[in-house]
Amino acid sequence: MRMTSPFVPLLAAALLGPPCGCKDDPKPPPPAPPKPGTERLALVTATASPLLPKPDKNKSALDTLHAGDLVYAVSPVTEKGYDVVEWTGVLDGAEEHHGGQTFLVHRAHGDGPLYGFRVDFPSEIDVPERGFVCAAIGRGRGERSADLGACADRLRRAQLPSGALVAYVPCQTGACPVAAVEGDVAQVLVVDGLVDARPLALPDGGGDALLATTRFVRADGTWTGAELVVVGFAGGAPVRRGSLPLDEIDARGATEVKNRIVTAAVRGTDVHLTGESRRVVRSDGTELSKEAVDERYHLTPDGTFVR
Repeated sequence: MRMTSPFVPLLAAALLGPPCGCKDDPKPPPPAPPKPGTERLALVTATASPLLPKPDKNKSALDTLHAGDLVYAVSPVTEKGYDVVEWTGVLDGAEEHHGGQTFLVHRAHGDGPLYGFRVDFPSEIDVPERGFVCAAIGRGRGERSADLGACADRLRRAQLPSGALVAYVPCQTGACPVAAVEGDVAQVLVVDGLVDARPLALPDGGGDALLATTRFVRADGTWTGAELVVVGFAGGAPVRRGSLPLDEIDARGATEVKNRIVTAAVRGTDVHLTGESRRVVRSDGTELSKEAVDERYHLTPDGTFVR
């Protein structure tokens, strides 16, 4: 009879290691680093996602992300691990609930951090590095020069519904660039007073668009206001399409001032404006008239607004 040494099973176990599934299994490898010339950003998939000042269910959202936004998302390393929050609040005119692990989020490299919900931006993609994009925007042929001061710190990026990459630099006042980026080429449109933008698809096959919020100061500061501006991407190049007035303070008249203060709730391609419009005497502020504003608009395939 052939005898097996009692040490053979022990030697085999030492060489082969513990059976699959035990607690000593190796951890999965870390994700590969970004490709050269790129950086890794988180892709927002939620229709709307709140950004909070702290991971606290009682805090109001300071900003809102939308599907297609690309952001820097950083896991906060603390002794207690992730902060898990259940949050309910109003985003874009509707009550929403968001919950789970919170990450630090920067919309642009130089923006201060806010807290967002990881479940709303679950994956990351490699995109051209911000300095590369700013250089491409500088080479782009817009109809007039854009303000590229601090571009690398303020640059925001988004993925359009088609998968194309768009970048823009909010500059509040002045000429702000909006660019379609492909390879090392950027096609640039200048949008004055750009504050923020969200990617969307125009209805009935109208194609990719950005819905931008802008502000203006005209007539030596006597006329100020805000607008929604649609930027379409005909043939890949950004093109200004329709616009919709929002707030407005018009003090150009000699005897009266017109005020229109509204809140815009955007859901998909529908816009609901609520607020009030007033006329007051310029000299003493006496109210001449006041009307409630309750207006609903819909975006058309060509990027204009209709009631």
